[in-house]
Amino acid sequence: MLALICALCTGAIVSVAMFRNVIFADSIWANETTFRDALERKARRTKVHDNFVFLGVDEASKQLDQVSPEEVRNSPVLQKMRQAFPWSRAVYAQLVDQLCNAAARLIIFDMMFDPERDGDDEFAAALERHRDRVVIGADIEKGANAATGNTDIIFIPPNKHLIPDQFMDDRVGYVSFWPAGDNRIREINYAVTDSQILSLQRVSIPCRRSLGKRFTNLLMHGRYESLGSVIAFLRVGRSSMIRFGPDDAYQS
Repeated sequence: MLALICALCTGAIVSVAMFRNVIFADSIWANETTFRDALERKARRTKVHDNFVFLGVDEASKQLDQVSPEEVRNSPVLQKMRQAFPWSRAVYAQLVDQLCNAAARLIIFDMMFDPERDGDDEFAAALERHRDRVVIGADIEKGANAATGNTDIIFIPPNKHLIPDQFMDDRVGYVSFWPAGDNRIREINYAVTDSQILSLQRVSIPCRRSLGKRFTNLLMHGRYESLGSVIAFLRVGRSSMIRFGPDDAYQS
């Protein structure tokens, strides 16, 4: 009997998820979403992995006030960091080399490198030297088409000087998260096609053909194999609820 009740409740939630624009279904789904949000806030946190290291660009990085003048004089890369932010991309080239020399297995830049900038030559060379261990970010967002004035999907890959093939290169993953109808981000899409992006962004473009192009999320890019982990890769377009760690996890 208990199993039957559970099955009926599950069926009801699945049904209202499919028809959430219907007035009563919408109310039930809102209550379900509120319950899930409360569960995320109060439930047990996920495991903190000690083999992840986060490097952050903060005020100390920009000011270098904790580094002695002598160290700055003896380091060309610190001299470049003394200049106004955003830094020369030669800084990131040096960072990649040093992390790889320190046996980093995977380097993920959760950053955008779309405009060309000083140091692109050095950074491009470092990305090529360590192409099996570095992934950099791109963005997929909604915006106005400058030519037509209509709402369209805008793809912002790294500049061609760094990655000539841009989104087609397997070193590029998107950093985009798509919120729900209430503008809250609860889920992550690990891989999407161009037609699914239109749906996620709630953009309707008449007569547009889907190219069937697949895009992969930065965090679950093809380089995950280098971590030596078996990851259940979700089907293209399928989203998954985000699991959260402790508030103090992964301090930069």
